Amino acid sequence: MADQRLAGRVALVTGGGDGIGRATAVRLAEDGAAVGIATIEPQQAKDAAAECGSKGVRAAYSVADLGVLDDVRRAHAELVEALGPVDILVNNVGIAIEAPFLESTDEEFDRTFAVNFMAAVRLTRLSLPAMLEAGSGSVINVASAQGIFGWSNFAAYSSAKGALTSLTRQLANEFSPRGVRFNSIVPGSVLTPMNEARIAKDGPALLESSINLHIIKRLQQPSEVAAAIAFLASDDASFITGSTMVVDGGVLVKGH
Repeated sequence: MADQRLAGRVALVTGGGDGIGRATAVRLAEDGAAVGIATIEPQQAKDAAAECGSKGVRAAYSVADLGVLDDVRRAHAELVEALGPVDILVNNVGIAIEAPFLESTDEEFDRTFAVNFMAAVRLTRLSLPAMLEAGSGSVINVASAQGIFGWSNFAAYSSAKGALTSLTRQLANEFSPRGVRFNSIVPGSVLTPMNEARIAKDGPALLESSINLHIIKRLQQPSEVAAAIAFLASDDASFITGSTMVVDGGVLVKGH
């Protein structure tokens, strides 16, 4: 059962309108944090913020394309103005463009890295000064098992997620001596709207192959990722930094 271990803190969750992001935003709200949501779809943003607010905390949202620098700056400014400086940053937003490597384009790579990697770089750069001034903060980057073992036809996505885990370690080394913790989460195959759409398109065979990736023979729920993120955001994880927390149902243990 969630408690109020994050009371008095401000969390910013990117891609918080659905899937892992929404589950995380709601879980952090249940744990007492004020929650700001930055995402591209207006109705999802509004609904997610309302759900967070129903937990008795302050909540706000900003509609933004986080692959665009000006939108990142505006979203951060709007949410800080509404809620105050960010104590917990969850870099979750992501897209996945499916294409064989030799058929993928520079534009697809650029867009994937802009959303999946540069949004995290930019929002961390914007949020970090206040964290350093406070001498505390927690940044959680949502990576992927694909960033470790790779996956055919997802070279841009896997590469960006791998870069995110490397960035996490680098920033932990640089800034954790000053009180800010950096960790990444590595989920398995999560039952998000993005994956539900792929399964609906490709049928039972994709569902079965996705399930069979895991030692635990099912797909992961967004709430299970959110629980791990909430732990890393809290003082219960006060001695954890620079880590890659694998929450993947045994995908990496099983291998391919």
